[in-house]
Amino acid sequence: MAQQTTGPAGGLPDPQADPFATVIPGPGTAGPACGPGGCFPARSAPESPRPASEPAPVAPPRWLARAGAEVAGSVPDWFAEFAPPATPRRTSAVLILVAGDGPRRPGAAPELAGLDVVLTERAHHLSSHAAQVSFPGGHIDARDDGPVAAALREASEEVGLDPDSVEVIRTLPPLYMRPRGNAVTPVLGWWREPHAIGVVDPGEVAQVVRVPLADLADPANRFTVTGPGAYRGPGFGAGGLFVWGFTAKLLDAILALGGVARPWDARIERPLPEDQLRPFFTGRA
Repeated sequence: MAQQTTGPAGGLPDPQADPFATVIPGPGTAGPACGPGGCFPARSAPESPRPASEPAPVAPPRWLARAGAEVAGSVPDWFAEFAPPATPRRTSAVLILVAGDGPRRPGAAPELAGLDVVLTERAHHLSSHAAQVSFPGGHIDARDDGPVAAALREASEEVGLDPDSVEVIRTLPPLYMRPRGNAVTPVLGWWREPHAIGVVDPGEVAQVVRVPLADLADPANRFTVTGPGAYRGPGFGAGGLFVWGFTAKLLDAILALGGVARPWDARIERPLPEDQLRPFFTGRA
């Protein structure tokens, strides 16, 4: 299990610490996140190890494989809407990495018990998407044999993932991020052999968090995010993170396609915190 180190972890969507999330912060992470809705206090990662959990199951849960098959069989509206052009300026890949060795939270749906997903908070000084929550991943280099190789390589460089520990379920249709002309291919993976991970390069990643999927599916942790330019989209507040944008849309799609999403009230709105708003006004979004 990932060893936790102490240190501040900013960007909390609520003031309650989540004992079921594993937080591995990097040095120099931010303090409280503030926005039009108020300030949320920073939290230190627990000094004690993650709660005891059961050995990771060897096979991925059926709903996860079903989610991938659903996308392949019938492209959802969101994927069709953001289909990339034939020759995008950039190509990238991200790894949606699900593990099954987490603690079994009381009251969690059986199909989500013990499952979590690896998310990162990007460093706050980056030139693009600073402080945002994302999946491990990045640019597809010439040395990469396609998006799967790129996603695994980037995850290794960012969080110390052993590529051989991952079973790739499938790649999802690429999504086009129009502002930067970037076609991003999500790679759905099952972490067959979980091991310790953490921040490898603090210049890229502020912290790594394994967020329970039961928390992400909990309607109490879901809301609509509002932002500049009349932006509205799904949001999650779990694992000490404010998840929105591309990452939130992918999580929302995976839960829905896998048949494990729960109804939530889209009328509940939360504005972007200040550290998420700042890039819009400095040209770094």
